Amino acid sequence: MILNAHPGISEGAVVGTPESGRPENDIRVGYVVRLDSSLTEKDVTDFVNARVSHFKQLRRVTFVETLPKVGHFQKLLMVEPNGKVVASTNS
Repeated sequence: MILNAHPGISEGAVVGTPESGRPENDIRVGYVVRLDSSLTEKDVTDFVNARVSHFKQLRRVTFVETLPKVGHFQKLLMVEPNGKVVASTNS
C-alpha cells in the first residue's frame, strides 16, 4: 500500500467514506499511525496523491494512536472522535 511506504508512517489504512450517497462519490480518508510527530496531513496527502489516480486520491487524513485489528484491519471500527462512524461493511 502506498500510504505505508511513507517513511514517517508506522501503519495506515484507507477507507472509502460516503459523501453524497453515491458510491462513485465516496471520498478516501487515510488513517495513519505516525512514526514522526511532525508529519502533517499535507505531507501524507501530497505523498499519496502524487502516486495514485485522481479517483483514488486522499481527501482527508486522520492521525490515530492505533488501527483497530483482529487479525487484520477492521474498517467497521473506524469512528471519528465525535462518534460518527466513518466506515461500515457497505463501503
